[in-house]
Amino acid sequence: MHSRSVNMKKMYKSYSLKPQTYHLLSGHTVDIFPWDIAIAEQYGLRWIPRPVFQSYFAYTDYLDSLNQRHFLTVHSPEYLLYSFKSIDGRYPLFDEPATFRTILKNYQPVSIDGEFILLRRKVTYETPIEHKISTTNAKIGEQISTPKNVDGYLFARIYMDYNLLGKIAKLFYKPPQVYIQFVVNRDITRPYRFVPSLAKNGIFLSQFIRNQKDLWSVWSGKPVKNVEAIIISAQNSNFYNERMSVEFFAVY
Repeated sequence: MHSRSVNMKKMYKSYSLKPQTYHLLSGHTVDIFPWDIAIAEQYGLRWIPRPVFQSYFAYTDYLDSLNQRHFLTVHSPEYLLYSFKSIDGRYPLFDEPATFRTILKNYQPVSIDGEFILLRRKVTYETPIEHKISTTNAKIGEQISTPKNVDGYLFARIYMDYNLLGKIAKLFYKPPQVYIQFVVNRDITRPYRFVPSLAKNGIFLSQFIRNQKDLWSVWSGKPVKNVEAIIISAQNSNFYNERMSVEFFAVY
């Protein structure tokens, strides 16, 4: 019993909201990214969950698209509490790429409270309009340069498919892990675990996000366009087609 009490105290401390945040959310609908839904129960918030309500479970392009469509309906929440984090060494913004693009377009930043950015839904909401920039083919492991001088936010759909060997292997065991790295100011970041099926929905490449402060700048419409290239690699490239297709597009 004592152990449970200690754990509850730790949880309440980690989910401590400022009084002004609680009062702003009180009586309004809210969702929480990526998974800290306990905060809704703790504060008695009107939680309106997206269909797949924990981001790391939206691990296919279909599940991500399901969440995206939710934010284009009358059932979308008035507020979001958005924390920049993920699991298993993933890059957080790539867990739900289409969903992120939609809420980036339709929600505006209000304040920062602890680990969360508080976002408010705009009066009118819309499906992000995509403007195609270019398409390129690239080999696994090589640098893929991003377009320069792009107005608006930059995204890319990446089509990385299994070859015959990979399709057979996938039937029996987990396929080799894929990674993505960013070239930022001529430096190469550490590798992040990458889910190719989600990348078909268009990953955000305007800015490499390191922390909450960077993400606030993006949501405020002031991204630092510092991604010069990306590198996609695999533990064993023999299971994938040698080349992948990359479609760059912008959203204004």
